[in-house]
Amino acid sequence: MLINNVSRCVCARPRGRGRPGRGRRRGSGEVGASAGAGAGAGAGDAVGLGHPSSPPLLSVEERAEALRSLLDGAGLLPDADGLPAAPDELGRGFCNWVYRAELAGSGNDGAVVVVKVFSPLAMVRVDRAVLGSVDVLASGAGIGPRILHRGPDGIVMSLVDGSVLTEQMVHDEAEGGGRGELLCRSIGAALAGLHCSPLPGEFGPSSPESESEGGGSGGNNMLWTTLDRMLGYVADADDASGFGSIPSAVLEAGWSHRALSEEVREMRDALEPLGLTSVLCHGDFKPSNIILGRRTGGGKGEEVVVIDYELSGPGYRGYDFCKLFRTGQAEQSRRNMRAFAEAYLGLLAAPG
Repeated sequence: MLINNVSRCVCARPRGRGRPGRGRRRGSGEVGASAGAGAGAGAGDAVGLGHPSSPPLLSVEERAEALRSLLDGAGLLPDADGLPAAPDELGRGFCNWVYRAELAGSGNDGAVVVVKVFSPLAMVRVDRAVLGSVDVLASGAGIGPRILHRGPDGIVMSLVDGSVLTEQMVHDEAEGGGRGELLCRSIGAALAGLHCSPLPGEFGPSSPESESEGGGSGGNNMLWTTLDRMLGYVADADDASGFGSIPSAVLEAGWSHRALSEEVREMRDALEPLGLTSVLCHGDFKPSNIILGRRTGGGKGEEVVVIDYELSGPGYRGYDFCKLFRTGQAEQSRRNMRAFAEAYLGLLAAPG
């Protein structure tokens, strides 16, 4: 709840006085139309705060140029006709635009890829140098979509044909163990693989206490880094604009910038003295960032593909657990959580 409220503050584009203007996301950026999509924001809409201190937003023309540059970097523009005239905007997350591009031109007929174009707003909470680095790592580990190209403006990846995981699926309990239990086992193994992975070099050297598990510096926890940056950005925007940027929905829930800042400080004061091991975390491991595809080779269950690594970095493994299993729509399933834990711990204990 706290993270969502802070994100709302940064995403809000005032309409009148402090009104939220959050971009809505159509399905999942790396999935495509087969995953199911809802209504999205118009392609010409800008994503951002709209404050005088906001970073410059990309125009439609600038996004088109970034899209062309990324496809060219992936070697997918063999001729002048290689870029589709009207790529399908699948939607947008906090700081990016996501396109489904069906390529034309020699050698590309029928090929479909997904292109994520980073917005300048992404650098509010994440250093530009690390954007896309964990996507590449997850691609190589078989946890995420196959990355075809990573550039300063975004990433190009393969299309994952599947459906989006839901809270109901995570907590589904069928008699004798059903889909939810199998899914949680697959998810547990995938997350353990990520948590055991070394931190990409873009994050800097690992601390001694985290190197044994492949994690990152405990003093550079991405959770605190991103929260501090978002809260600082909202405060700076308030100072520059002369009006409040906290959305009305957050204010009506009893939150203010000061209350949010104090809550972050209290959480940090409670957790940091525990000396928890820092590992490479996803950072936004909610069900909708997990795609279920058809498992190849006739294996049992569904293939799990984890997407959206924008907030990944050194952090607390328990935060990823919480994001996956929290729910306001379903009864928590102890059976499925146990299945997840068994698979997760089993992979951690496996030799090599």
